[in-house]
Amino acid sequence: MAVVSGKKGGPTVWVNASIHGDEYLGTAAIARLLPSLEPEALTGSLILTPVLNVPAFREMRRTNSHHDVDLNRAWAGGVHPGMTTRIRDEVASEILARADVVIDLHSGGNRYLQGAFTVYHRVGGTVEGRSCALAKACGLPLIWADGTEFLEGALITAAAKMGKPSALIEIAGEGKVEEHWVLRMVSAVRGALARAGVLRWEPDYLPEYRVFHDFSLVRNHREGLWERQVEPGEDVGKGDTLGRILDPFGAEIEVVKSTEDANLLGIYTYGFVTEGETIAELGHGFHKEGPPA
Repeated sequence: MAVVSGKKGGPTVWVNASIHGDEYLGTAAIARLLPSLEPEALTGSLILTPVLNVPAFREMRRTNSHHDVDLNRAWAGGVHPGMTTRIRDEVASEILARADVVIDLHSGGNRYLQGAFTVYHRVGGTVEGRSCALAKACGLPLIWADGTEFLEGALITAAAKMGKPSALIEIAGEGKVEEHWVLRMVSAVRGALARAGVLRWEPDYLPEYRVFHDFSLVRNHREGLWERQVEPGEDVGKGDTLGRILDPFGAEIEVVKSTEDANLLGIYTYGFVTEGETIAELGHGFHKEGPPA
């Protein structure tokens, strides 16, 4: 953990990464950002946790082998019974309780490649509006205004329900740390920190954002070699082919198609796929919004 306190008082912002152990881009972005954070330029404080799920990070897994709990689904009601005492005491009690704003960094995982988008949870009231503005300040044109059950128990959902503005940033994946992705993540974090009021920086607001409310998963029925035919961030129509599954001799055994008119948020990229895997994430139910007031 790193804590950087500004010369002037202000909000406390928690920037977290690697709550999923195989998502390394957020960790790299914090490592790049930290040396540039001068107390003279800060109003308030930053709490930075570049690797929240240390065992999973070392094992290159989404979850860790000590307790196979998704730590980004473990915050419903404050604490999940599967969480360790250390996480419960040090994270839930010490960090989240002290934070006024939460920014959570994600990057797909080893077998997935994501488009670039931000997420906030719809809880109504002032905190929802502030979370939406936080997401827009990241400068990414695609925003998920989540009201589904999929992220129930997520860190940003718990934070929002506690009255703390929060946003999730999702960029790229495949277990990689590419320079252009790192720079994009750093820029998004800087924009969010500026909007939160802790960093002297001008957020890169866009003239228009595509905001969606609905989210779907696409799964396959057969195992085999996986050939994807689309890229994350593309718009797809219902029935469009996302990829093919082949047997070891090259014969096609399944065509995986989109179930919605949607934006392809993320797609499976590993060469082999087991039966019933999450092949794609779809965002739909779109409308357009301008920058925050």
